[in-house]
Amino acid sequence: MRERIVRGWREIGPGRAAATVIFLILALLIARFSWTVAFADEIERVLYDVRATYAMERVEEDDRIVLIVYDEDTLFDTAVRSPLDRAILARALTNIEAMEPRAIAIDILFDQPTPNDAALIAALRAMRTPTHLAVINAANNPSEIQPRQTEFLAGFHNAVRTRFVQPTSVYFQPDEDNVMRSWPPQPRDLPPLMANSLVPGNEAYRDHRGSIAYRLPAFADGNVFDMFTIDLLADPAIASEFADYVRGRYVLIGTELQDRDRFETPFTRIIGAEPLAADRAEGNATDEEPEESTISGLKVHAHLLAQMLDGVMFSPIPAWALWTVALIAVAAGGLTNLSDLRLWVLIPVIGGQIALFALLPFTLQRNHIETLALPVFGLAVGWAIAYAAVGTASRSVGSEKRRFVQGALARYLPPDIAQAIVDEPDRLSLTGEKCAIHAIFTDLQGFTALSHAIEPEMVAKLLNAYLDRLSDVVLDHGGTLDKFIGDAIVAFWGAPIARPDDADRAARCAV
Repeated sequence: MRERIVRGWREIGPGRAAATVIFLILALLIARFSWTVAFADEIERVLYDVRATYAMERVEEDDRIVLIVYDEDTLFDTAVRSPLDRAILARALTNIEAMEPRAIAIDILFDQPTPNDAALIAALRAMRTPTHLAVINAANNPSEIQPRQTEFLAGFHNAVRTRFVQPTSVYFQPDEDNVMRSWPPQPRDLPPLMANSLVPGNEAYRDHRGSIAYRLPAFADGNVFDMFTIDLLADPAIASEFADYVRGRYVLIGTELQDRDRFETPFTRIIGAEPLAADRAEGNATDEEPEESTISGLKVHAHLLAQMLDGVMFSPIPAWALWTVALIAVAAGGLTNLSDLRLWVLIPVIGGQIALFALLPFTLQRNHIETLALPVFGLAVGWAIAYAAVGTASRSVGSEKRRFVQGALARYLPPDIAQAIVDEPDRLSLTGEKCAIHAIFTDLQGFTALSHAIEPEMVAKLLNAYLDRLSDVVLDHGGTLDKFIGDAIVAFWGAPIARPDDADRAARCAV
């Protein structure tokens, strides 16, 4: 293989070699940076979503976290849509406090006044459970909060802040296609993200930007998190029945609405999200309920919190490893084309490479190795470009060799036989074969005496002209030039490929 590569490099020529190198460099760059290339980045995201979804852990309901939500039925019953009714939240907080939760986080912005603010402020100031209220700022969310809202939000937080009630960030930064794949950034001008606020001491997650370890329910009709509507927790007569779901758990309060605070995730793009309906919050979802292609921001916070509690953090692939994989893909493409394997061997070899490059990302993802920047589509394109570039150069060299061989053979063989041997080299066998041939031996009378009488240069000129003429006659009649012996020509018919009229051809050539 090495000798073939070196010989091929010499034969390819400087121009074609430069073009091949350019294409190989292009293949390498695509294999390494396809996540930043237009169109390719979209394909990379889809491929990531597929492997991330099928590598997700399937779990039964998490007994550490419970979600309390405003849903469409809540808004209908309270006749309040925006801002959300705060009286029902105040009653729910009082009842939840009595159930002794581990901590509470509220993913609702109190950025506008309502008639029920006094009741909510009183309930919050009475809390003795660590409680965290959502906050954002205009610098990071200019389209979501205006200066007057910012001012009111700050005043509300000042009014309720105690040793137990503190602000928490709910700032998300999805990808360009609005898909939440990575941990959101945590600007230092904001308090810690909700998960960090609920579980203090995990500073590593404050700077973490790796993949979110979403989880899927173990059963088709199951949930990852218990979820109940806030109406149930606000009613003292009913709330006590949910004590076992609240005691010792992290309670996340927010919305589960069709038109508010919703995000796509890798699994919603691939398999869709769970049904969105009032019954779903009570655990009574049916197969007839419509599915949404997004999940609420509250559930994203719940997944982040569960990931932190599990201590899962995807390890990034170092840059040198990404370069190494890209080089291997490009080299594999080029060498596969140069391997000159038979088709029945070549197909399994290519199939094995495809399987390797396809299964490796799934294996890494399942083992919590970050594949968000692994260029899977780029590796395939890089392999294909390298295969095509090396193949094109190899075929061009082969074409030139073919033309050279045809030209060389045409000096001694008739065109049809030369072409037949080029097309079917096996017909030119080095083994012995018994066959009938028809031969001509020529002689130029008086040539020896003539060669002594004239200058050597003239002898060569005359001899070349004479031999060229006779050679043309032989080839025109389909003969094979065997050898030149001084002024004599030896030619024959019937080998290496015989014709029915070889004897007639030989006779006509002699005449």
